[in-house]
Amino acid sequence: MDPRYDIPRRAAGGGGGGSANSSPALGAQSRRRKMPPRPADFKLQIIIIGSRGVGKTSLMERFTDDTFCEACKSTVGVDFKIKTVELRGKKIRLQIWDTAGQERFNSITSAYYRGAKGIVLVYDITKQETFEDLPKWMKMIDKYASEEAELLLVGNKLDCETDRIISRQQGERFASRISGMRFCEASAKDNFNVDEIFLKLVDDILSKDEVDELRAEMEEVRDSYLEEEVYQVQELRRELDRSNKNCRILQYRLRKAEQKSLRVAQTGHVDGELLRSLEQDLKVAKDVSVRLHNELEIVEDKRSRAEDENELLRQKIIEVEIAKQALANELERTKEVRE
Repeated sequence: MDPRYDIPRRAAGGGGGGSANSSPALGAQSRRRKMPPRPADFKLQIIIIGSRGVGKTSLMERFTDDTFCEACKSTVGVDFKIKTVELRGKKIRLQIWDTAGQERFNSITSAYYRGAKGIVLVYDITKQETFEDLPKWMKMIDKYASEEAELLLVGNKLDCETDRIISRQQGERFASRISGMRFCEASAKDNFNVDEIFLKLVDDILSKDEVDELRAEMEEVRDSYLEEEVYQVQELRRELDRSNKNCRILQYRLRKAEQKSLRVAQTGHVDGELLRSLEQDLKVAKDVSVRLHNELEIVEDKRSRAEDENELLRQKIIEVEIAKQALANELERTKEVRE
């Protein structure tokens, strides 16, 4: 047997050599376990796509390992790396998928679009054909990715500025035609804008999730409230119908009693007790009907106010999204001025 794989077994007496003489304090210390790391608050999947040779693997490795390889081999199928980041006071575990750019691998890589919360589409600023391939990659996104995925267009190899073919304005124009797509340029070799690419994408995902969560919570509360109110309204209407029916019955009985009383009056004998009883029943029924009418109006007024409040919440969400977009645009302009 190869001695490299020869693992010594623990002695039968409950410890190895010298363990019998070890102090209890040392034994307790050896049994003491390390505190487990705090679990991630979010787990997000990001996929990097683009034509062959644009630097997808280099961007991923620069972000996850802070390394760069000049002679990087082409990815076969898919590869991935894990990195945990802290953002907004949250611990986020990122699973970053690097996909092959060759068309023959499309059937394999397409499966990884579906679970992606963020998609980084990369082209090489020194190669015209990689930019012309962007519509093809957008078709893949439209076909396989979720409509909720955040999109980021990256012009890579900014370190080759002297060989640039695709201008920054061309990249910006392409991104502006895609709803919700952001744009930036980067260099994996010089480690320029690499962290910003992924962290900004994660921030956008979290922002969108927060807005979506707020919207879903608002709709859930509204639906629950409306269901309860509809049930109460229906119940009140049923009670009102019953009360109105009782009123009609009592009115009919009162008229019959009055007719009987008139007939009996001709003989000098009037059943006044029956008449008073029926009048009292009718008064009670009318009071119940009025009360139910008032309660019904109150409930319907509450429902109307709730709908108004929900509309205000929707407007606030829209205002938050507009403000977020304006802030992002301002940050982009500030970054351009610095450059």
